[in-house]
Amino acid sequence: MAFLAIPKVQDEYGPGDHGIYAFADGKGGGLNDGDYDIWGPKFEGQLIPQYDGLYTPGTSYTTTYANGSTYTGNIKPTPYVARGKDNLKRFLQTGLLSNNSIALSASGEKYDLRFSASHSYQKGIVPNTSLNITNFNLTGGYNISKKLRVSANMAFSRQYTPNVPDVTYGPNSIIYNIIAWGGADWNIADMRNYWQPGKEGVQSIYAEYQRYHNPYFMSYEWLRGHYKNDLTGNAAISYKFNNYLSLQARTAISTYDLFQSEKLPFSAHPYGREAGEGDYREDKRKLVREQYRYSFVIRPLCGSQN
Repeated sequence: MAFLAIPKVQDEYGPGDHGIYAFADGKGGGLNDGDYDIWGPKFEGQLIPQYDGLYTPGTSYTTTYANGSTYTGNIKPTPYVARGKDNLKRFLQTGLLSNNSIALSASGEKYDLRFSASHSYQKGIVPNTSLNITNFNLTGGYNISKKLRVSANMAFSRQYTPNVPDVTYGPNSIIYNIIAWGGADWNIADMRNYWQPGKEGVQSIYAEYQRYHNPYFMSYEWLRGHYKNDLTGNAAISYKFNNYLSLQARTAISTYDLFQSEKLPFSAHPYGREAGEGDYREDKRKLVREQYRYSFVIRPLCGSQN
């Protein structure tokens, strides 16, 4: 699998601040374990409490850091290693783009007619994302007489997908979570089963719970639907007085309706919606635009001059 560009990030140091990190609840209950930067300890296999360590309420563990400070908690420390190298590359998948089309046409002494249809399918490089586009086009014309002609065109396009990724900056972005602020202390392969045992549908699992999100949880539960219909059409009538003068009247219409939805699952906590209680949003938009135009076409008479 190859991509045009994968941002290069360091994987020598993990989350935390001033070389200190210890996981307790992922919300600041430990040492720099919530909304953290990647200024924590160096990955050297030392024992540090981490998000997937065994929680033992009746047993305490003490961790000593390079500066002499200590932390005592109930999560059993485990080797601190860069198990999440190339998380983004291993998360993205090979995309797919397919196009199919068909066209039919017919013409006679007084008429011409053409119909075409096409479909495009794109499988995204982010898991569980895709886009379908279906197009129809019909064009026709009829010569009522040698001087009078009518013609019309109609085009319809539909975009539809149950889920598209959000590419803005923030905790609703895959890039933001994996490499902009995420470290190499967690393995993307361990995030595929994204619900905490016994809390399915309510609480996702991740290495932090205050700002960031599990990428698979985002792809399969934080869904953004996109459905858009575009319809354009025009009709014209033209009369040719002679080879140098003609009159045309034309009308056109352009419409679209757009429906977008967002399903925010329980335990997702983006900016402004930090409660993690889940919600659902819809955005519906419609536009109709009409145009009318009349025009004279005059072709200059060209001849030679002596």
